[in-house]
Amino acid sequence: MGLSIKGIIKSVIARGLYYSPFVRSAHDGRVLILMYHRVLPDDYPGIQTIQPGMYVAAKSFEMQMDYLSEFYEIIDFDLYFNMLDHGTFISGKRYCIITFDDGWLDNYHYAYPILKERFIRASIFLPTSYIGTDKHFWPDLFHGVISKVDKNCSFRESFINICGSNDLDSSFVNKYFYCKDAEKGDYLEKIIARLKSLDQSQRIQLIKDLLAEMPLEESQAVVSWEMVKEMSEYGITFGSHGHTHSIFTEISLDEVSRELTLSLGLLAKYQVKTVPVLCFPNGDFNDNIIGLVDKFNFRACVTTNYGVNELYNPDIYKLNRIGVHDDVSNNEFLFSLHLSTYLR
Repeated sequence: MGLSIKGIIKSVIARGLYYSPFVRSAHDGRVLILMYHRVLPDDYPGIQTIQPGMYVAAKSFEMQMDYLSEFYEIIDFDLYFNMLDHGTFISGKRYCIITFDDGWLDNYHYAYPILKERFIRASIFLPTSYIGTDKHFWPDLFHGVISKVDKNCSFRESFINICGSNDLDSSFVNKYFYCKDAEKGDYLEKIIARLKSLDQSQRIQLIKDLLAEMPLEESQAVVSWEMVKEMSEYGITFGSHGHTHSIFTEISLDEVSRELTLSLGLLAKYQVKTVPVLCFPNGDFNDNIIGLVDKFNFRACVTTNYGVNELYNPDIYKLNRIGVHDDVSNNEFLFSLHLSTYLR
């Protein structure tokens, strides 16, 4: 599919700015923390229907790692904390930390070999109750069901009725089935955003009702503990993303404490290389949750807030990250533009 007028203009701007000395120099003396979720091969089945904000293509990821290796010093959290403690950052350098959320299976199959080949270390934040199971995140389950309905019209009436009975606007959802394939991922993103506005109990009930009517085949979505151990031995580090991936602001502080206790307990049990960093599920937190963090001996927390971090005196429990996904970063010019926070 050809680029839109907006896409063409953005590409032209990106190419022009790529050769400007100011694009990367704006990051001198700062730390970028990049946030990835999935890394998928170009021929991944149904890739056009996946939420665009959830993945990069493997060839894009290779390009991005090569770009970062050339223009940034890629560090891990251990080195970051050491430099922070001893004041050994070099003010003229640009630093970058690579992170992944959720522990998707493709992190092991596609991202890990690319990182290993380039001697790059990264951190993966795990929702520990999912690891080594066939459990799926609720947006992934919803995507599976709506894709099944899209292929089999006989399910559509039941699907629309269930959505409507669970406070999800059925007419809004129904438009998905009339999108072009190339537009389905974007529209799914809008539906998921609506689902996130529902109470957690409503979302859970909706997914249960859909799966009862339209069950999916069992499959593995996230890594196993054996895979975690293998990556850990290379130098990939692992941090907490909660236990059940519950959004912390939707549960009580006691439940948040339980999430962290169980998560840290399993990471310790399997003796993998960990980092004392918490990644808030869905990026949601508040002051009460921040107040709880110190009790669990976390050195830092990462958010989904877009931005870079200063070398010294960063807001350590609210570290900014830059989310990377394929549609805004699939060549060097767009990737460079996407990282250029001062342009926003």
